[in-house]
Amino acid sequence: MDDPAFSVYLTRARQMANAMRLVRGDPEYLAAAALLAVHCAISFNDAVLVKLNGAAFRGQNHRQAAEITKRVCAAQNKDDRGLKQLFELVDSKNKVSYQDQLISRLTVEKYCTAAERFESWAEKIVKGLL
Repeated sequence: MDDPAFSVYLTRARQMANAMRLVRGDPEYLAAAALLAVHCAISFNDAVLVKLNGAAFRGQNHRQAAEITKRVCAAQNKDDRGLKQLFELVDSKNKVSYQDQLISRLTVEKYCTAAERFESWAEKIVKGLL
């Protein structure tokens, strides 16, 4: 894949995933870990879309981007089981980003685990293993 956008999205996704892992267990950074989990999944999805579809989604509706990925996977007979975690994370974005409540450690662990599962799936897709 020679598309520069692919490299940008994949690098960004990997950096956010690594940063998420760095702060994940620190009670001082619960909100940051949750935000990183959501945004690394969004960036991994952008990389997957560039790889499979030639372009990332340009809108602000990340659920719609996930729906496009699901359709592209179906059209190309790709395993789409990893998308379950993406939908969960995208659906939690507003809660993580904008609500005026503190996020619990249990919720952070749930989001980080989902992000790591989606990361694993996305890495296989972009490497052509699925």
